[in-house]
Amino acid sequence: MVGSSMACALGKNPLFSNKSILLIEGNPKKNWEFSPKYSNRVSSINISTKRIFEDLGIWKHIEGVRYQVVTDIKVWGENSANHTHFQPTPIGDMAFIVENDVIVNAVTKELENLSNVSRLYGLKINNVHIPEERKMVRLILEDGSNFSGSLLIGADGANSNIRSALGVKYLTWSYNQSAIVATLEIFPDDSTTVAWQKFTPDGTIAILPLTDSLRSLVWSTSTVKANELMSLSDDDFIDLLNDSLIGPCAQDEFVKLTDNAVNSVLNFLKFPIAKGELVPPYMSSIHSGSRASFPLGFGHSTKYIGPRTALIGDAAHRVHPLAGQGVNLGFCDVKNLQDTLAEGVLQGRTLGNFTDLSKYEFRSQTHNLPVMIAIDILQRMYTTEWKPIKAVGNVCFKIAESFPQIKVSIKNYLGVAYFSFT
Repeated sequence: MVGSSMACALGKNPLFSNKSILLIEGNPKKNWEFSPKYSNRVSSINISTKRIFEDLGIWKHIEGVRYQVVTDIKVWGENSANHTHFQPTPIGDMAFIVENDVIVNAVTKELENLSNVSRLYGLKINNVHIPEERKMVRLILEDGSNFSGSLLIGADGANSNIRSALGVKYLTWSYNQSAIVATLEIFPDDSTTVAWQKFTPDGTIAILPLTDSLRSLVWSTSTVKANELMSLSDDDFIDLLNDSLIGPCAQDEFVKLTDNAVNSVLNFLKFPIAKGELVPPYMSSIHSGSRASFPLGFGHSTKYIGPRTALIGDAAHRVHPLAGQGVNLGFCDVKNLQDTLAEGVLQGRTLGNFTDLSKYEFRSQTHNLPVMIAIDILQRMYTTEWKPIKAVGNVCFKIAESFPQIKVSIKNYLGVAYFSFT
């Protein structure tokens, strides 16, 4: 998704109209056809990414298929009385749930209108020759064909061959967790535009809206538990999911005491406290065959650039899905790289020069690292066995609900801000 969007951004910019752009896809081309059955892999697109799609002409294709607006995000921890929620700002809705296949199809449709973008499918890269700055970068594909160019953009995923060819350090660790995704049926309620997320001692459960009666599940838990969940029958899986969502988690006495103390302080200071407990939707069934799992980890390339080369998306960074920001960080890379390359052309510099690539790296790392660190801290805070940290995590939602400015800051971190291609 990110790599093809990068090709689209460059191909549509008149400053690069005299450039030949080649998009190499390792997988065979898919002939996408609309299906009434929803995919189990979806993305939570924030307002910034939506504006990028609009500017590139991609969003109109998504609108022509399907997506779901999210107007409210309800979040809670071990005690559902400790909760907060996030609602739209004046600039737009909180998020948009879109199937990954729908995004890929939308970008592909827009690419088909660009005469300066060529595409190769089903070919892997055998060798990457990274040059000195003034020379061309060269690729050799598995069929023996080779290509040279002034700039190579690596969007080849977390196990990036292009990143390996650059020889840059890649900080990575496993969370010893897996995410289970599935498509769920619910009993009808009034939460069609509401996303739900519960933090549990071993991960998070996110319920994302698709339609009045369908929800998309992202359940992050320990690898051992994920394997157990994948082995359950559909009926047993749904029963356990409902129990995990609605039932209270066992609370440590120290955590309870901390919770009561924070309540007393907030009451004394006359700050508003969330009233009542959240009641998430009740799942009735799971779409057969929609359950799948994948491992979770953190990854960050210390350098996003090399001679005539830039990394974007998962090739540069990988985050836990608890905040749904991985794909949005990738599209932010697209925006930042396109901007810096365009600025360089306007100022008379050659495409792929070190000055512009360094600007891209600074802009993207300045944006990405705070978000990535915040997500990593959240993940550790709610899965730790250390009681003081667990207690802090448990009351964070209560405090956030009492101080609206905290929620505003969190929404800014989640990318609820406007920027566009100019």
